[in-house]
Amino acid sequence: MKAQIEKKYPLTFETFQRQVNNAVQRRLGCGIYDLPDSIDFNDYWHDDCAKSADDFWNGVEAATEDVLVDNGFELELY
Repeated sequence: MKAQIEKKYPLTFETFQRQVNNAVQRRLGCGIYDLPDSIDFNDYWHDDCAKSADDFWNGVEAATEDVLVDNGFELELY
């Protein structure tokens, strides 16, 4: 059995925006550029996002949830 390869992403603001877009696309089939502007990415990005993968991905998740809610899509609670 092959070990699963973990993909590493650079913890940059541009990657942050791209990952939010990817998450929205996975859930809706369209990206953030197809929806009205509803969030300011700077509100979710802070210095620790560039230093900590946990902070980076928590910011991606928070921004994604807010984009969905702001555009009238309910979140699926697990």
